[in-house]
Amino acid sequence: HPVPLELTFNGYDTVGTLSTSAVAYTYYDAPAFNTSWLYPLGGPIHGGTELTVYLKDERLLTDLGGSEHGLHCRFTHTVVTGELGWERTEVVARTVNGTFVDCGGERQCGSGWRGIRCHLPPLPPPLSSQLSPTLDPAYDGRDVNVEVTLNGIDYTDGGLSFRYYDDT
Repeated sequence: HPVPLELTFNGYDTVGTLSTSAVAYTYYDAPAFNTSWLYPLGGPIHGGTELTVYLKDERLLTDLGGSEHGLHCRFTHTVVTGELGWERTEVVARTVNGTFVDCGGERQCGSGWRGIRCHLPPLPPPLSSQLSPTLDPAYDGRDVNVEVTLNGIDYTDGGLSFRYYDDT
């Protein structure tokens, strides 16, 4: 729900103390801001796949951060690093700019309508301190969690899985 946002110069909202122009600020219900599905469900480890992410409520498809500070897709996965007895889990995250797309139900978008399109980056290489590199699935594929933001700060909660695979 958009509301006008104004500044006051002295802490009061009496006549003459507010700014002369209001900026639209949008409130939304956090549980409604979540992903419902994505298309396709996987792509090659070298990246380049055009991914379309659909929200549960497409009325939220608006840029709330202003072009480069707004719409982004984030791809995360965890890896176990360290030495035996001193293991820890680290989160590897990649963020890319997104764009709005209206697919009109076309097949190349998974037969959806309005969504967010992101160009997938390559799968990040394994960390130098990662345990058991020969057993790590990062060498032939990995599931990553996909989340989006409309304002550059608040990401969807939970996300959906995208599978990178070795196309060789």
